[in-house]
Parts: sequence; structure tokens; C-alpha cells
Amino acid sequence: MDQKVFWIALSIVSLIMTILWYFIWPVEKGVDQSGISYFIIRWGHLITWLFILIGSLLKLYEPDKNTISTLFFQAGGISYLLFILVTYVFN
Repeated sequence: MDQKVFWIALSIVSLIMTILWYFIWPVEKGVDQSGISYFIIRWGHLITWLFILIGSLLKLYEPDKNTISTLFFQAGGISYLLFILVTYVFN
């Protein structure tokens, strides 16, 4: 598969997931939370997909700038880990 097609597809999927997670989130897990826990439960998965979207767009338009896009992909992984930990492990 052409790399450009891959980054376009990932960008589209990431955009759709970002929009979906704006409306769909684990309400039952966030009801009794406050502060940073509520923020991570409410926005963590959306932020994850937003980081992936930004990283894939950077790879699409600046394929030689690997370090910047890699930082966004890593930030997405860290935000997803925080989301899972706060939502399902520590809750």
C-alpha cells in the first residue's frame, strides 16, 4: 500500500473517532469523579485520537519530519494508557 494512502486513511479514521468520542464516552465511569480523573475519563480517548490525527497529518504533509509526528503518536499512546488506567484500573 502506498504510504500516502495509509496516512490519508489513518487521518480519516482518526477524525471519525475523534468526533465519535466527543459524543460517546463512559458516562457511568465519570459520574462520581471530579478533577483530573473526570477530565481523563471524559476527554482522554478523544485526546488520544486527536494526537493520532495530528501525527498522521504531519506524516502525510511532512514525511521527513519523523520526530515531530512520532512525538504526537507517543503522546497518543500515553494519553490512552492514562485513560485506561483511570477509567478501568483505578476506578
